[in-house]
Amino acid sequence: MRLRFHCQNRIGILRDIVAHFADYGLNVAHGEVGGEHGNAIYLHVPNLLNAQLTTLRPELERVPGVFGVRRVSLMPSERRHLELDALLSSLSDPVMSIDMEGHLVAANRAAGQLLGVRVDEVPGLSLDRYLPDLDLPALIRRNNARVNGLRIRLHDATYLADIAPLHRENLEDVASLAGAVVTLHRADRIGERIYHVQRQESRGFESLFQSSPG
Repeated sequence: MRLRFHCQNRIGILRDIVAHFADYGLNVAHGEVGGEHGNAIYLHVPNLLNAQLTTLRPELERVPGVFGVRRVSLMPSERRHLELDALLSSLSDPVMSIDMEGHLVAANRAAGQLLGVRVDEVPGLSLDRYLPDLDLPALIRRNNARVNGLRIRLHDATYLADIAPLHRENLEDVASLAGAVVTLHRADRIGERIYHVQRQESRGFESLFQSSPG
């Protein structure tokens, strides 16, 4: 069961809350802090039953600084993960995340199909297996900034790679680099996309002129 506590952001409040679960022999598997001002605590208590929650709720709401307790369907990190998966799955372009050792961390379905593996087989794969002539971590360190339109060859096709570096703790120096997100665009389809965009724009202008009074 997953719970959300609306509470004060004070030192020791998490310890006071968790102590009540310990008294009932319940293990808290995971906890997260949320809310706009850190005024929410989320706890995942796998073995908590509805009857136990009914008994525990009054005790939990008597903890100083706790204003309310309610069940939630997902932890914040779980929701973000599902939303990100849904977003990436909807993209037709291959998107992958890499670390600074040159290994794949995650990828969307299009990237998995391009690499010839299932999405759950992606983590840990070495980039050298697919791009032996490109040291992507070195390029990321050298630029330490977004790179757009890097031309690469993969499986006898040419792609334009957009590379967005990832930094730890909102820093921007090379030492804080944690990896990058790479999006691949088929070079032979870029012109087709530009054509369609231009056609849509021209149609928009045509309709504008047609609707204007003479």
